Amino acid sequence: MTDEYGVLEMIYNTGETSEELKEKYNPDGSDTRRAQLRMLEMLHFIDDICKKNNIEYYINSGTLLGAVRHGGFIPWDDDLDICISRKDLSRLTKIINSGNFNYIIQNHKTDKGFLRMWSVLRDLKSEYVLDEYEHNLRKYKGVQCDFFIISKGVFGFGRSLVKKMVHFNEMFLLGKHFILSEFLYGMTCLIVNIFRFLSLFNNNKKISYGYESQFPLDWNYKDVFPLSSIIFEDISVPCPRNIDAVLTVNYDENYMDLPDEQNRNHHNVRKIIFYEAPGQLKNS
Repeated sequence: MTDEYGVLEMIYNTGETSEELKEKYNPDGSDTRRAQLRMLEMLHFIDDICKKNNIEYYINSGTLLGAVRHGGFIPWDDDLDICISRKDLSRLTKIINSGNFNYIIQNHKTDKGFLRMWSVLRDLKSEYVLDEYEHNLRKYKGVQCDFFIISKGVFGFGRSLVKKMVHFNEMFLLGKHFILSEFLYGMTCLIVNIFRFLSLFNNNKKISYGYESQFPLDWNYKDVFPLSSIIFEDISVPCPRNIDAVLTVNYDENYMDLPDEQNRNHHNVRKIIFYEAPGQLKNS
């Protein structure tokens, strides 16, 4: 099927076209599309800093799927997903958080209400509105890019334990028992460090999300490295070498199919607020 200009238009398994999806979920001027354009600015920002400082990263998860299936953002997507090594993330964090930017890398050091083990690049000129207890106790709530640490030799049961500890802290201690919450956070970091050390002796050579992540995924090293590149909206970004193999692990072999409509709101975001400057509401 082609549009009025003769350009081939994608028709998905549901019978919906790419234009119909855009009109329904992220038409120009909508909050979702404005957020996506803000995130695209963030991706340019990340890519520029990484190139200048020889930092290696690549897109994965919904961002990679969007690049392949939609040429950019999944129409209803509201974040970016990036993989990076722990060493490179540490370098990137120092560069960004010591600079004068409209973004900050959110972790427990910069936001005591943030208990996740991974880090998030937050836009300081926007805010997600969610009916989510832990989100609303965080200092930074802007449009985001998730940084997921990748590692070798990860023990799945260790990653599962860390996930349960973080979940317990968020659900039962965060905002209620500060000292206990801080203690459990410290214990969780200790557990992560212990498992990192044990991973050095694990013969499992697959590359995985690290203990900081809650996602039980791993890939063959040769399917990820050396990295390739892919166009995402208006920028060429690093991606896994074998995209099909990685997306099949992430989703299954039918990753080009659209999910059911009830599963098309990634973070259950109710609204996105935009600011002229950090904390200053933008005039409409």
